[in-house]
Order: sequence, then C-alpha cells, then structure tokens
Amino acid sequence: APAIAVAASADKATGVSVGLSISRNDIRTAMEAYIKNVPLAKATNGKVTVSATESASIDATSTASAITVAVGLSSSLAFSGGGATAVNSIRGTANANVTSSSLVATGASGEAGKIAITTMDTAQIDATVKALAVAVAVSPDTTPAVAIGFSLARNFIGWTEYGGSDPLQVKATTSSTQLTADRGITVSATGNATITAVVQATAVAVAVGKTGLALIAGGLWTDNKIAMTIEAGLGSSTGISTAAGGISVTAGDTSTITADAQAIAVSASLAGDTALALA
Repeated sequence: APAIAVAASADKATGVSVGLSISRNDIRTAMEAYIKNVPLAKATNGKVTVSATESASIDATSTASAITVAVGLSSSLAFSGGGATAVNSIRGTANANVTSSSLVATGASGEAGKIAITTMDTAQIDATVKALAVAVAVSPDTTPAVAIGFSLARNFIGWTEYGGSDPLQVKATTSSTQLTADRGITVSATGNATITAVVQATAVAVAVGKTGLALIAGGLWTDNKIAMTIEAGLGSSTGISTAAGGISVTAGDTSTITADAQAIAVSASLAGDTALALA
C-alpha cells in the first residue's frame, strides 16, 4: 500500500502521507482417515494402509510505504506514517485410526504383507511484513519532519489469536482391533510445522531549514507460536502379530520457527540556527 505526497509552495508547504496494509489469513482443517467396525479388511499379496496427510500453507506478504516531501519558501511541514500488519493462523486435525476392526496383510515381496497406519502434518506459514515511512521537509525557516513506521506480524499454528493453545491433532492409533501382517506393522505420527517470519520497520526523517526538527519512530512486534498434539499408539487389541519385519510405533516432531525482525530509524536535521534530531 504505497502513499506519496509532495507539497511545494512559495509560502507554507504541508505534506502528509499515510500508508496502511492489513493481511489476515485463516485455515482450518478436519482430516481423518479411518477404518471402523470392519470385521475383516484383508490385502492378499498387498498392503493395508490407513494414512492422513495435512499440508496447509499460508504465504503472506504485507507491505506499506509512505513518502512525504514538503518544500516551502516560508516554512514547511512533512509527516509520513507507514504501517503493515499480518495475522496468519492454521488449525485443525490430521488423524488416522482403526477401531473395532480386523486387518490382515499377506505377501512376501515389496510392500506386500505390511500394515501401515500413519499421519503427518506439515503446516507452514511464510510471512513477510515491511513498513517504510520517509518524511523530508525543506524551507528557510522552521522545518519539522516527522516519520513513523510500524510492522506487526502474528503467526499461529495450533493457537488461537487471543486465547490459548488449540493444538493441531496428529494421531495414529488403534482401538479394539486385530492386526495380522506377514512382513511388519507400522504406526507413526509426525509433526513438521514451520513458521518463517521476516518483519521490518523503517522510518527516515530529514529536516533542512533555519530551525530543523526531525522526529522519527520505528517499531515492530512479532509473535510466532506452534502447538501440536502428536500421538502414535496401539490401543486395546484382540491380537497383534507379524511373521517378519517387526512392529514399529513412533511419534516425532521436527517443527521449527525462524524469525528475522529489524527496526531501523534514521533522522537528520540540517539547520543554519537550531537543529534537533530524535530517533
């Protein structure tokens, strides 16, 4: 959201520009793969697979720029404000389960003879938020220049914006189920959520005059949160057996957050009499 103001006058010049960018993105999923109340699900020379995969992603860019130039032969005033915000949220479930059933897999080569109950969640948020404010005032008399730049980025996976955690469910489970496989049984749940945030706020003010006053403020706020409930388990069973390949029950989490936050404030006052620059 760019905003540009240029004011030039033989007397007094006043320039004001404000740029604002707002981005809000919300994804909610409810994914479930299941076998329920099936007396016999059999794969002869094949594999029995119950699998759920969730890969929701948000790629958000919010930028705002405001540039003001005021030139007056008597006096000049330049004000510039730039603000950019982005709020991104992903919530939901990705579960795989077998309940009150019997699974049988036979076979001797490749993937045949295996039973796999798996789930994976790779929710991803990439957010870039940038705000730029530039104010330039030039006159032979009193010359104030004010610039304010602010960026806000909030990224949540498995969290509510104003409440507490609402973890993404990533569960691979069985209950009251019989599993029989010739070549192995695998139950796994994996979480690999990622948040990458780049947040920048830049404010520049330049005042040139007999009395020069340059005031700027550059600030930002970012918070990034991930909450997941990851579970892999074999519940109550009427029998679990495999002739070869073993039984594997695993749960893993490799979630990461990478945040780069930078606030830059530059003020310059050039005056023949009184000069004041605050950043």
